[in-house]
Amino acid sequence: MRSLNEWATDGLHPDLTLIFDLPEETGLARARSRNAAAPVDEGRFETEDLRFFRRVREGYLTLAAAEPKRYAVIEAAGTPEEVFEKNTRRSARARAAGAGVNDAAALLAETAKRGELHHAIILHGPAPDALRRAAIQIAKALNCVNKTQGDDCLACQRIERNIHPDVHIVEVGSERKMISVEQIRDLLSSASLRPYEGRNKVYIIDPADALSPADRIRF
Repeated sequence: MRSLNEWATDGLHPDLTLIFDLPEETGLARARSRNAAAPVDEGRFETEDLRFFRRVREGYLTLAAAEPKRYAVIEAAGTPEEVFEKNTRRSARARAAGAGVNDAAALLAETAKRGELHHAIILHGPAPDALRRAAIQIAKALNCVNKTQGDDCLACQRIERNIHPDVHIVEVGSERKMISVEQIRDLLSSASLRPYEGRNKVYIIDPADALSPADRIRF
C-alpha cells in the first residue's frame, strides 16, 4: 500500500499533516451531533461501532509514530478555541527554534556553493523539521545546475521531491526503531561510486542518533 501511494503521489508529500486526536467516544458523539443538525445525512461511517473507530484511530497514530517529522498529533478534546490556542503555542515554539537553524543553513549553503564545505557535517538542535530542511538546502547548493543556494532548476526540483539519483535520505524504516546495518552497508557501497548526474553525492542520515554504536564508529 505504501508503494502504491508513493506511485500515485509521484513521491510528493505534504510538509506537515495535522492529526486532531481525541477519544473515539467523543469523536463519534461530535460527528453524530453534527450530522443530526445537517440538512443531508452524511453519517455513513457513524453507523459503525466503536471498534471500527478505535482501529482507525490506532492506524493514524501508528503513522504518526512511524514518521514523526511528517505528522503532528494535536490533542483535540477541548473547545475549538482551546485547540486553536494549543496549536498556536506549538507553532510559535517551532518557529522560534527554527529561526536559528535557518540562519545557520544559509551560511552552510553558501559555503557549499563555494565548494568549501567539509565532507561531513552534523546538524543538531531542538527543531528536527528545520534541520531536515537545512540539510536539503545544503544538498541543493551542492548540486544546483545554476550554482545557487537552491532555485527552481531541474536538479533542485528533484532534490525537493526526493527523486534525485545523487541525493539520498537514510531514515528509520516503518517497521524498525533504528537505521539498519544493511542501509549503512548500501550507503558506504554507493558512496564509493561517482555521482550519476550531479556534481556531488549527498547522504542525509535522519536522525543520526538512530545509527547503531557500531555504525557511528564506521563513520
